[in-house]
Amino acid sequence: MSHHAPAGLRFETHDTFGPLLPEWEALARATRNVFATAEWASLWWESYGGSARLRLVGARSAEGKLVGIVPLVITRVGPVRVARFLGHGMSDLLGPIRASDHGVTSPSLLEAALGEIGPQWDLFLGERLPGGDAWCEAGTSELRRESNMVLPLSRWPDWDAYVTALSRKLRQQIRHDEKALAKRHRLRFRMTREASSLPADLDTVFALHRARWEGRSSFVPGETFYRRFAALALERGWLRLWILEADSRPVAARYDFEYEGAYHAYNAGRDPAWRKAGVGLVLRAHTMREAMSGGAAEYRFLRGGEDYKKRFLTEDAGLVTVARGRTWLGRWAAQAGTLLRNRPRLRRLATQLVRRRSPVEMEE
Repeated sequence: MSHHAPAGLRFETHDTFGPLLPEWEALARATRNVFATAEWASLWWESYGGSARLRLVGARSAEGKLVGIVPLVITRVGPVRVARFLGHGMSDLLGPIRASDHGVTSPSLLEAALGEIGPQWDLFLGERLPGGDAWCEAGTSELRRESNMVLPLSRWPDWDAYVTALSRKLRQQIRHDEKALAKRHRLRFRMTREASSLPADLDTVFALHRARWEGRSSFVPGETFYRRFAALALERGWLRLWILEADSRPVAARYDFEYEGAYHAYNAGRDPAWRKAGVGLVLRAHTMREAMSGGAAEYRFLRGGEDYKKRFLTEDAGLVTVARGRTWLGRWAAQAGTLLRNRPRLRRLATQLVRRRSPVEMEE
């Protein structure tokens, strides 16, 4: 990150959403990232802000147009004041929210924003930032890299062309499993469209998720948040809550979103008794097919480098987590994090401690 603020911009810092809300939507739409929306950010703040301090740094052009938002929160971890992105833990992609046609880079916006909030922080912890940007300059250390798989749906003219391009094994699974299920059962793919059916459909999603993960999930602890956001997303037309029924019995479900042409495959569940029938893959393929036919440009598998994602001809956009110390205390904390990166046993211990403190850590 450069020490120089972007030329021609002026910055303003707010501790409430109100002043930026009228222009927030346009910037979020430019990112095609549902985690950048004011709806997601404000609900996260309401649910998990606690004693943290909200610092929303806006960047305006010489003409007064809002061209970027750096949404930060400052929390205390012991004596260390930590600046993090609003939505950390639950959001699979974070970073500055900016207009794509203004020429300013995300790292330069972040650098300027951290300068704007000056002596209020000791350590900056930037989690799940876009992997293609240059974040690690000016004393910023990389702590972690993760996969972030994206399928560019627009590369293929239709679903059949895409499936034909897959490996023979996956192609056969996709084509065979649904046909085999339909031969033995009455199948129904159902997407939630009415607010009146949303509570019961969410009950189904969480029941199937619990059944699949048997207490090992961090999706379930955030259930209240996810239910509230689902209602907002349904109103906006973003929610893609899919349920696969076999003989009127729910056997698989997905909690996903589609925002500005980008399908976000966020979480799912299935009946363990139906694992061998491939209901998870059948529903996944259905959502991909529907996204493609509906005109979505890309299908985001979101963070995590699981091998199964690579089978779908995805591209790895990557995510990076970085740290930067401003004070001696912050620099010490950042250096400790860098040391932990290369010591798996200590890193696992630190991760366990963090998860005990945070209700919003997403599942690996």
